Amino acid sequence: MSRDLAASGQSSDGLTVAIVRPPVDIDVRANVTLTGVALGGVGPYDAFWSMATGEVSPGWSIGWTAPDQPTRVFALFEVRDHQGSVAEVQAPISVVATPFLELSGLGAVGDVGVPFLFSVNVTGGVGPFDVTCSVVDGASNETTAAPSDGRFTAAVVPDTPGPVWVVGTVTDADGRSFSAVTPIGRATPPPVLSMANVPFAEVGYVTSLPLAVAEGTPPFAWSVTVAPGVSAVTPATGTLASDGAIPLSATFDEVGLFSIPVALVDASGVSVATNLTVNVSAGLNLTIAPGASPSVVGSPLPLRATISGGLPPYEYRIALSDNELSEGNISQVGPIDWTATPVVAGYLTVHASVRDSTGRVANVTFTVYVAPAGAVLSGVAPGSATGTLAALAAAGGSVAALVGAFLFRRWWHRRSPNLPKPSPDGPGHTVVRELLAEAEDGLDRSTLELLAEERHISAAELTAGIAAWQRAGRVRVDDDGDGRQVVRWVPPTASDPDLGSAPAGKADEEAL
Repeated sequence: MSRDLAASGQSSDGLTVAIVRPPVDIDVRANVTLTGVALGGVGPYDAFWSMATGEVSPGWSIGWTAPDQPTRVFALFEVRDHQGSVAEVQAPISVVATPFLELSGLGAVGDVGVPFLFSVNVTGGVGPFDVTCSVVDGASNETTAAPSDGRFTAAVVPDTPGPVWVVGTVTDADGRSFSAVTPIGRATPPPVLSMANVPFAEVGYVTSLPLAVAEGTPPFAWSVTVAPGVSAVTPATGTLASDGAIPLSATFDEVGLFSIPVALVDASGVSVATNLTVNVSAGLNLTIAPGASPSVVGSPLPLRATISGGLPPYEYRIALSDNELSEGNISQVGPIDWTATPVVAGYLTVHASVRDSTGRVANVTFTVYVAPAGAVLSGVAPGSATGTLAALAAAGGSVAALVGAFLFRRWWHRRSPNLPKPSPDGPGHTVVRELLAEAEDGLDRSTLELLAEERHISAAELTAGIAAWQRAGRVRVDDDGDGRQVVRWVPPTASDPDLGSAPAGKADEEAL
């Protein structure tokens, strides 16, 4: 830094002297040329310099080297003209230390391509300063003009991941410079959203979506856009404190290929997005149909179970309540044919189940009527339970269950409008009365429990209902000798009709 002219000195006869652009500050050991001028007076002139060292140097200009320690020096310029008049002027010069640069970072973590801020502190030297900062072995650099020493903030942008080292150089007005190197943080690659293989997805089932976040600067904020055909994605928004998995799951309403958009922003403000692509298949399903002919004890009872949906291979099991069983494995969807040979008459329960390779299970249960050996079924009344079952079997009816559900179809069930209103003795009391009304030969206990379960009646409520009717003399429980208990309705007698409590009989059914 310098002045244009030092304060001038003037003699009595008008001789005036001045120092041209004397420096205000100068670095230690810096070289400078000092120049003086004279106006007025009578020439010729004699000019002299003194730098407070006791030495006097003649001439209008002198070269001067500043001391090697910071100090304050007064430059004295004196001129004597031909008439002996003398004028002088002095200029103070501050000798300062050479410029020094200190860099300090915050130890920040950020993404590649994002500015990293750090502090620059300039001391010593002669302003103004040029400060250049750049990433070591990187392309980013910044040059800042600072009018004076002091502290300010600079930034660099790393272009490769890893520790971020900055080299800074300050150059002052005297051309003196100083360089420093320091680490200011660590750069990471931009965040990446990656998706592992999605497990088998089925309609109606919650499917985990293994989405992972890698790299980037935590914490992360993410959001999911629910696509058409998707019931829900849980959770739809959230934050993640570090790299890792986002715990997403979705439920799908339809079969097909779905694309679910996911967006993420990290702490550096860098955004990434991806689409979760999920191929959704039909849910595991099981249907079962009996043959077209009515069943008779000792005669074949053909059953066809059909598996669809799910993920093969499958394990299946088909059981008839007379202890007949068929089970095995199948490698693809399709039908499974099995012919049972009932050994007992009455209402028998068919229970079928299938398990796919995901562990999901589909079940279906229904009841078939097996006539006693030698029974003639062709003339069965159309409104009867047996007639209804035979007609449906002839039409090729089937029973189906979706995995996780319990779908029960009683083909022979036809409710009479003449049935009494629900009893105040409890739900089991009413259900026992209604179910037994439609089974002339009674129902085995296991079948009765299945039918009650369809009506959301617990085993305890069913037992209580049976016991109440037994106390009233309207229900009898018999042991058929084959390990089965058969529950039968006791018709009212002429002396104790109790028609208000009795179930509708066959005559009521046929009258509809």
